[in-house]
Amino acid sequence: MLFRYKVIDENMKVSEGSLEAVDYEAAKHMIRSNSWQLITLSEASGLSTILNKKIVTPVNYESISAFCSQLAMMVRSGANLIRGLEILQSQLEDKQLKDVIDRIVVGVSRGDSLSQAMRDCQGALPDLLINLVAVGEESGNLESVLTNMAEYYQRENFIRKKISSASIYPAILTLVLVGLVIFFMNFILPEIMGLMTQNGQSLPFVTQLIIDTSLLFQNYGIHMLIALILIFFGLSRLFKMPRYKYFLDAFLLRLPLFGKNLKNVVLSPPNGNAP
Repeated sequence: MLFRYKVIDENMKVSEGSLEAVDYEAAKHMIRSNSWQLITLSEASGLSTILNKKIVTPVNYESISAFCSQLAMMVRSGANLIRGLEILQSQLEDKQLKDVIDRIVVGVSRGDSLSQAMRDCQGALPDLLINLVAVGEESGNLESVLTNMAEYYQRENFIRKKISSASIYPAILTLVLVGLVIFFMNFILPEIMGLMTQNGQSLPFVTQLIIDTSLLFQNYGIHMLIALILIFFGLSRLFKMPRYKYFLDAFLLRLPLFGKNLKNVVLSPPNGNAP
């Protein structure tokens, strides 16, 4: 979230600016950590929020699994968390995860809990992981939670790779089919239509329907494409909500062929042998 503030800085001057924080309390904590005297603090809204919002790409599940596994080993050995994170950061190849660990080190160094430091990464880590780490810290079972999370994200990564590999062939066929339809409507169909018109023949209903469809795409193709993109982004945002995501998953599992294959992929163990 983006917040706008007005403070008295260390030079006893009034200054204004904006900062990003998870919530209001986190923003207030960041201001106080700079030894500023707070005057006003409010959540930014409207165009300023859109312009200043950072696009955060989530860390991939494979890297999260490795991170959880190595973090669990550090907790088990009783090593210093900050020093352990710094060593782990120096050994990683994933640049995005390196940046995340760097922010976690900063947060833990200033006295935040591990879960709070992970939450400050602004969506780079899954909420499920952050919430369970918080539970592990409260219950004293952080090592067990991290171990289970490493196994969970390893399995999720396996499922995603299986689904991706299974979707390549249908995606190629769909792309080829769309290309053939476009080629037919733009090159072959006009020739056929010209020959039949010259001979004075009336076009069959199916042919006339195809021609009308082709003209519709030619005249309103851009508008239809924009509408489809807006619908796609709207549905993607909608199905991120747990309630609607449940209905989507239930619908996908009931599909005649796709649903059965999806069940087999989800229920298959990570070694690749279906149950």
